[in-house]
Amino acid sequence: MANITFADAMGKYITMKAKEFKNPRQEQQWTSSLTSYAIPHIGKVPVREIDLHHIKAVLDPIWEEKTETANRVRARMENILGWCAVHGYRSNENPAKWQGYLDEVYPSPEKIKKKAHFTALSVEQMPDFMKALQKRTGTAARALEFLILTASRTNEVIGDKRIGKDGITWQEIDFKKKVWTVPADRMKSGKLHRVPLTDTAIDLLKGMEQGKPEDLVFPGPKGDVPSNNFLSALLKRMDQPVTSHGFRSTFKDWAREHTAYPDEVSELALAHVNSDATRAAYARSELIDKRRLLMADWEQYCYHGEAQKDDSGKVAHIGGGAA
Repeated sequence: MANITFADAMGKYITMKAKEFKNPRQEQQWTSSLTSYAIPHIGKVPVREIDLHHIKAVLDPIWEEKTETANRVRARMENILGWCAVHGYRSNENPAKWQGYLDEVYPSPEKIKKKAHFTALSVEQMPDFMKALQKRTGTAARALEFLILTASRTNEVIGDKRIGKDGITWQEIDFKKKVWTVPADRMKSGKLHRVPLTDTAIDLLKGMEQGKPEDLVFPGPKGDVPSNNFLSALLKRMDQPVTSHGFRSTFKDWAREHTAYPDEVSELALAHVNSDATRAAYARSELIDKRRLLMADWEQYCYHGEAQKDDSGKVAHIGGGAA
């Protein structure tokens, strides 16, 4: 049996696995996490000798302090050691597996991890925030306003400079149908996504300097993909301790608490394809017409607050009838 070290096995495994990664950053993330936490403890250890005490040396210092990271490192070590067993580099039990092994050693990650939610603006603060945002000039302000109106992810709008991925281009906009078609390779789901555009979103786009079909709608200062802190820097200048991604949470809270739209309508607006109901909705033309109404109501709320009140003074639920 070859006397391969964990560091050597890690390199071979990641090289092999990289062909499957959809995002180039995944290879970097695997390498970085294992190099930071596993290699210092077991990098030079032959894989055939790695046992529970080696795995504990890696995980003990970080399991409760950096639980999410620790669990990723654990899973990656498990995969690498499993690969080693398949290729004859080791024969004993996999000491990095969770079920029936490490679950007897460590508390469950689900019970101790601190969920890192994106900081979001409260629903009630949205109208005042949008008034302040409208007073801002510059591409970043318009990009953030468009992102909010469409409940989109940051990389869908401005791209991702770190991996050379473009943001929205003019050829993705159908002004006549008022639809933005986001290519599958820019969607987290890997599926093409159509976004109904409100009148304000269309006017916002028409106010930008239109270029060639392949040109970016919201370019950086040099005309290329803006930096990844393009929107966060704007929010910092506005003294807002929130993230651009957090506006998706604000939108979801608004849809759930202030409207009577079925949940799958807002889930589709967020491009969350994660339930039978949502998948079925895709089969019904993605509920594009209902989503158009939803986004129009969202636009109304963002700029003007509650749409209307009934005779009793209570806020009337919008979107398909009584709550």
